[in-house]
Amino acid sequence: MKKEEIKKIGRPKLADNKMKKNATIYVLIAILLLVVLIVGGTYSLYGSFSTNKLKGYAFCGPYSKPVCSSQKLNGYPCRWINGGCYAGMPNTRKKTTTTTKKTTKKTTKINKKKCFTVKFRNNGGTGSMSDQYVMHGDYNNNKSTKLKKNQFKKNDHNFIGWYAQRGDDEKWYGYNSENKLSWYPKKEIRKYYLYKDEQGISRTVAPKAYVTMHAQWTKKAPSPRKIVLNCPTSVKVNQHFKCTTNMSGVKITATNKYLTKYSSTFTTTNNDKAKDLQYKNPSTVTVTATKSTYNKVTKYVAVNGKNYKKYSDGFIYYNQDDYIDYEYKSGVSGDNISESGCAPTSMAMVLATLLKDESITPLVTTNEACSNNYCHNYGTDSDYFALAAENRGIKAELYQDSSTRQMNSTNLAKVATTLHNGGLAIVGVNKKSPFTTGGHFIVIRKLVEYNAQNPIKSIVYVGDPKHPDKNETPYKLTNFLYSPGGRWLTGIYLFSKK
Repeated sequence: MKKEEIKKIGRPKLADNKMKKNATIYVLIAILLLVVLIVGGTYSLYGSFSTNKLKGYAFCGPYSKPVCSSQKLNGYPCRWINGGCYAGMPNTRKKTTTTTKKTTKKTTKINKKKCFTVKFRNNGGTGSMSDQYVMHGDYNNNKSTKLKKNQFKKNDHNFIGWYAQRGDDEKWYGYNSENKLSWYPKKEIRKYYLYKDEQGISRTVAPKAYVTMHAQWTKKAPSPRKIVLNCPTSVKVNQHFKCTTNMSGVKITATNKYLTKYSSTFTTTNNDKAKDLQYKNPSTVTVTATKSTYNKVTKYVAVNGKNYKKYSDGFIYYNQDDYIDYEYKSGVSGDNISESGCAPTSMAMVLATLLKDESITPLVTTNEACSNNYCHNYGTDSDYFALAAENRGIKAELYQDSSTRQMNSTNLAKVATTLHNGGLAIVGVNKKSPFTTGGHFIVIRKLVEYNAQNPIKSIVYVGDPKHPDKNETPYKLTNFLYSPGGRWLTGIYLFSKK
């Protein structure tokens, strides 16, 4: 090779040197841009750089518009926005702000030319009430407007309403001597018209005028103070007892009938706050205690006969002979409870015991039976038992057919079962029984021995309203049906609380 050719190959052309210089310049520019991006940009939460020019977007890079749409940043597509390439992902945490809606009340503008004014005065009370503008009926389709609810108060008084006084002439609304309702001077008012609380008004006065409502009060009645009156719930005839109070000046009044030794009225003193009482016949005594400005107190005392007894199991025993002075209204002259009142006396024992109410005495039940036409010259109709039980919420089961169809072992066994479950029974017996020489009613009051396997073989105590000596003798239930002398039973009546 020629020397000239070697020299020609080994030396770069001038154009090549220029290209190298240009390439170096481009690299330096790129490095400079990168430095600017690193220094001027901020690192986003998602690991990419952002210019922070757009809130809610991250800068994808210095891509041209055609190239930008093909790029992605952390999975989010890039797009050209406002002269730069951005991905639609937040680069800042958005602050959440809560806004509260302001609610404004719609206020109706008052046209005072069409209204009249109502002023309120407490008339000795306390408190205040603002004026009220009322649309006159002529401008309000004849509709009325309720007066404001009273806000005034007065110690020891009740608000009852308003008296109205017209503002322009100070006349009052009410009735005159001729009973005509209108506006009058105060001296001509016979009776004021009383506006009730929140009463509707419409044309009380003319538009632009005013009316004054004066509160009206009545004094509260003093609360009655309490009298304490203590009396026994029951006593026997000729037994002295006391009804006592807690203060002096109390008038005690007691039933006068059959009262012995003591007067029916007595006023207590500081030294004696008790009323002494004693009655010779069985009755229900009413005792009342009264004193001015105090409440009235009433107590009832059952005065029982000398044969009355309350057993340890709670059974109340009455004897019809204790009521010999009381009429049995059968239509027979001189008939009395002692002679014919075995049924109501037995029923009184059942009711007083089951209800634990000693005010139910033979006097009560006899009066009930006779006033409902159950008392006859042959005695008391047993239908009365159902009435007496129903009137007091007691369950009754009656077997009244005296034939063997109902007087059988099945129904008689129910007597023992009823007593075992807390109830009582009345049975009708005849002259074959040891209790009477005719017809009679007695109470089966207690089980002496209960035979659960065969209840008819149970043993019982009775409550005989005529013969108290029979009450402590035990009787086999079977005797009532299978006695050697014949069947005793004429009726079975079972009672229990519902």
